[in-house]
Amino acid sequence: MGRVRRPGAYDYQEGLTALNACIMAGGFDPFAAPSRATITRVENGRKKIIKINLEKIRDGEDPDVALKPGDRIYVPQSRF
Repeated sequence: MGRVRRPGAYDYQEGLTALNACIMAGGFDPFAAPSRATITRVENGRKKIIKINLEKIRDGEDPDVALKPGDRIYVPQSRF
């Protein structure tokens, strides 16, 4: 969801990561702020928000996050 080129629902695949999911969605649009992305996950009936920096993941500075079925990634709009 958010500022990716083709937002929408994608089928979960074993081994899918946050960055790979964004690549499947066509990558970031020009107004994206991938450094402020979040993953929304439901664990034990409770919503959990995981903050991720997709720029650092892309650059190899942070490890990518393995997704679970039902996870939602949100890439917000840049502040500029």
